[in-house]
Amino acid sequence: PQYCIGSNAPLPIVGGSILAHEHFQGGKHVFPMFKAPIGKRYKSTVKGVKVFMPDWYNSVILIKGKKKSAVLKAGKKVLDKWLTYSDEGVGIIAATGDVPHNTLSPIARKTKKGYELYLLLRNNRCNDEHPDGIFHAHKEYHNIKSESIGLIEAMGRFILPGRLDYQLREIEKVLTGETKKLAEDMKIHEAAVEMLVKAHGTSCTKQKAHKVVIAYVEDVCENILKNTAVFKRDEKGLERFDRFMSACGFTK
Repeated sequence: PQYCIGSNAPLPIVGGSILAHEHFQGGKHVFPMFKAPIGKRYKSTVKGVKVFMPDWYNSVILIKGKKKSAVLKAGKKVLDKWLTYSDEGVGIIAATGDVPHNTLSPIARKTKKGYELYLLLRNNRCNDEHPDGIFHAHKEYHNIKSESIGLIEAMGRFILPGRLDYQLREIEKVLTGETKKLAEDMKIHEAAVEMLVKAHGTSCTKQKAHKVVIAYVEDVCENILKNTAVFKRDEKGLERFDRFMSACGFTK
């Protein structure tokens, strides 16, 4: 009961680092997504389950039930429908020819009240504006993370590249005035540094500079999660999310 287990999406861009086999991850950590408040509740045609839309950054469905068979049945409804579901009005196209774009990451937990199944909806389509992925981290955030946003990140716990250990300290030095000019290997952060200097200047204390940089990274991670949402959390996106839920047999 104290553990969760999930599977990374099985497609490039939105999938994890290993796509050659069924790739599962599990652990004892309580991810931020598990703490997200319940945003919407839905009626289900599957008996014995409750269906929710958590108030979370990306597009996730939560199914709860006391019986694994009922939770599985409801989850399969979502998976089967999502694999072929398109809504071009919000940029969702299930496939291009024989190449699939829709997939999901399932995460399961056992609690005192029964079972919980989180289904993170993903789509790996690209276009001219977002050649690295429409529902992937957008280019302006690639200085912090450009790699796949797997289920760990999608649940709110980011695994960041090791290069940032050095690079973020260099940004802090600019904010304190210790460094006047960015090194060549720091050019990826040029726009971010310009923005931070404009907002905070170059006379920060070391403590303030550290807080400013950490807050910036947190903001980037939050925006990346929003990028991954196939149904954006605005009026149009939530209406289309409701439409998909209805297609799965879940109604408000």
